[in-house]
Amino acid sequence: MKIFKDKNNREWIIKINIATVKYVRERCKRKNGDPLDLLSIIEVTRNGAEADLLSEIASDPVLMVEILYSIIKSQADSNGVSEEQFYESLTGDTIEEATTALVSEIIDFFPEAKRRVLRAIWDRTLALRNVVNEQLKRQMESPEFNEQIDKALSRFGDQSINTPELSE
Repeated sequence: MKIFKDKNNREWIIKINIATVKYVRERCKRKNGDPLDLLSIIEVTRNGAEADLLSEIASDPVLMVEILYSIIKSQADSNGVSEEQFYESLTGDTIEEATTALVSEIIDFFPEAKRRVLRAIWDRTLALRNVVNEQLKRQMESPEFNEQIDKALSRFGDQSINTPELSE
């Protein structure tokens, strides 16, 4: 079981079991209309790993929150939190935290052999995300970045715009 917090600091428990998988299949649909199968979030094949469903979920925060709500609905009902209130309580960082909790809990659902493979894939994904975030941070802190912004913004007016230094 994994826990994440929404922007109102409420804790939500993610627990993946057969009942949860079944409920999500009934309630959530993929872009192509097929039922969403949480157990297919990362598929290990002879040719390697396929993360089509993970990519689809990661690129669609609305779908991600629909999945989360399907999983925590009974908790929300017990706490008097409506579906709309739950949706409103999740934003960028909380969605990222919840996604990490969800994927980790799905991985923990599997038997050890598959769990080890999935964990290695997920750990590599997180490491890559951290590298990309660090590169973006360095780019944003560079003088060239501010110059490019000034240049782009100057197209909208005659005057140059001086951007303040970015701080951490």
